[in-house]
Amino acid sequence: MQYSINEVAKKVNLTAYTIRYNEKEGLLPSIERDKHGNRLFSDEDVEWISLICCLRDTGMPVYMLKHYWISIWRVKTVATRRQIMLKKQIIEQKIEKMKYYLEKIDKKIKYLWSYW
Repeated sequence: MQYSINEVAKKVNLTAYTIRYNEKEGLLPSIERDKHGNRLFSDEDVEWISLICCLRDTGMPVYMLKHYWISIWRVKTVATRRQIMLKKQIIEQKIEKMKYYLEKIDKKIKYLWSYW
């Protein structure tokens, strides 16, 4: 199935402008176009855009995404895969730390509510 940029924008909760920006930055290098020059997105493209959103939400900057796009999908070296696993571990550690902070905040809120 193929989607227009506006359909994709709705699916992934982004603006068409953001999708165009990602393409301009080289994060979406293989987007097809129709005879009028309109972008045509595949299900695979939509999945890739969702992954980009996920990685951006972890705080990964665009330059790192570009690096991973080139390294992972074109070169696919063992060293690159190891780097990705290390990044994943860092993200997991941040999540655990945030869970710990959330627990502390919840305890403090319960403690403060007990006085009212």
